[in-house]
Order: sequence, then C-alpha cells, then structure tokens
Amino acid sequence: MFSLMLFSLFKFYGSNNWILL
Repeated sequence: MFSLMLFSLFKFYGSNNWILL
C-alpha cells in the first residue's frame, strides 16, 4: 500500500519534473 503511494507520487513528480528544475 505504501509502495503504491510512493509510485503514484513518483509518477506525479515525473509528469511535473519541470517544477523541480
């Protein structure tokens, strides 16, 4: 369950990677 949440966050950050850059 926790892994699924982390995966979702990772996908979200990947889609909005320009925010981190």
